[in-house]
Parts: sequence; structure tokens; C-alpha cells
Amino acid sequence: MLQKYRDVFAGSLLMIFSVILFISALSIKSAVSMSVGPDFMPKLASVLLFVLGAAIAVQGYLEVKKNAAMEAEREVDDSKGKTEAMKTMLLMAAYAVLIQPAGFWICTVLYVFLQMMLLAPAGKRRPVMFAAIAVISASVIYLSFTKGFHLMLPSGILG
Repeated sequence: MLQKYRDVFAGSLLMIFSVILFISALSIKSAVSMSVGPDFMPKLASVLLFVLGAAIAVQGYLEVKKNAAMEAEREVDDSKGKTEAMKTMLLMAAYAVLIQPAGFWICTVLYVFLQMMLLAPAGKRRPVMFAAIAVISASVIYLSFTKGFHLMLPSGILG
């Protein structure tokens, strides 16, 4: 019960905190008469926090309503999530074992590509785009660490 309404509670607590902050800001005195005094920023921050808290609470309430409707329509299949988690753990273990002999760049490209293929829904798998993302991200990471931070990464069969 509490887990479902956590955003509503968090938003409400943020609104209460912002009201307390605003009341506290009212006690700030200015020694010099000017258009924007020292109490301006705390008051502005408290108003913005209140608006943010209200948005979080409303969004949480709408999410609870949406989830209740979705749960009534479908049954959650936990076995698929467990299978994906096991495959992810196997991918990470293979990455850890193969990074020394194959090298950082090759292992990272393969891992990122296979992980995206695993996590993407069947109808949304885009192998060419995933391969491009894997190559670009592995290259950026490799260059950042070797050229930018001057750190050695396993070069494997490429080096």
C-alpha cells in the first residue's frame, strides 16, 4: 500500500517542507532597503519546491490510477524477468573472463551490443543501430581512459 503511494507521500512531504521554509523565510530581516532583499531566494526556493512537490504528488496519484487499470488488464510474467536477469549475469561473467584475452574494446562492443539485444523488446530490436551505439560508446570510453586519463586498458588481441 505504502509502496504504491510513495510519490504521493514524497510530494506531500516536499510541500510541507516548502511551507515551513517559506514561513522561516518570513523572519529574515533586511538591514538595507532594496527591491530584492535577503529573503527573496529562500521564498522563491520554497515556492518552487511547493510546485515541484505538487507535481510529484499529482504525477504519483495518476501513476497509481494508471497502474491499477493496467494490472486489471494483464497478468505480470515474472519468469521472463528472471530469465533476462540470469542472461545479464552470464553476459557480465563472460565479459569479466574475456576482457584480458580479447581486450577491452572488443569485449565492450560485444557486451553492449548483446545487452541491448537482450533488453530490447522483440519488435524493437535494431541490430545495426545497436552495433553502431556499441562501437561508438566503446570507442569513446576507450579513448577517454587511454588518452584523457592516461590509463592502461587491456588491449587483448588488438594490441
